[in-house]
Amino acid sequence: MSKKTFLLFTLLTLATIVQAQSPQAALIPMPNDIEVFEDKKPYRISNKSVIGGDIEALGYELQYLQQILKKHFGLDIRVEQTRKADILLEFDVSLRDTEAYNIEITNKGMHIVASNPMAMFRAITTLDQILIGDQHRTLNGKIAQLEIHDAPRFGF
Repeated sequence: MSKKTFLLFTLLTLATIVQAQSPQAALIPMPNDIEVFEDKKPYRISNKSVIGGDIEALGYELQYLQQILKKHFGLDIRVEQTRKADILLEFDVSLRDTEAYNIEITNKGMHIVASNPMAMFRAITTLDQILIGDQHRTLNGKIAQLEIHDAPRFGF
């Protein structure tokens, strides 16, 4: 194989790999309902981003999300007792299932709502998988706009 052919093959292979990455690529199990808005401007995370929520009720979950975001973006994002943060975590006991959660990411930020601590853990783990699967955006400090509504399909 000539050097030109090898180079062309390598470039085409890399282009295919980069193109194949998506927010859903690493999701296991696949959420009940996921919609990715590829045509919309992604959320850009920065050192000015703030993770907000009720620190007393969500202390562990807020720290876990902070660690996940540091792992992927290398940023020390502040955690504050506020509902006005661009990354907001909340509990909502009215969600239909005991481990239900919703994730909404827009170009302005992220809103994660869960029915209880276990559901919040699952939501943050899902976000971690999204960031792993969408390495092209993640490496550029971005997160695709999307909506996820999920709850366990089977009880254990």
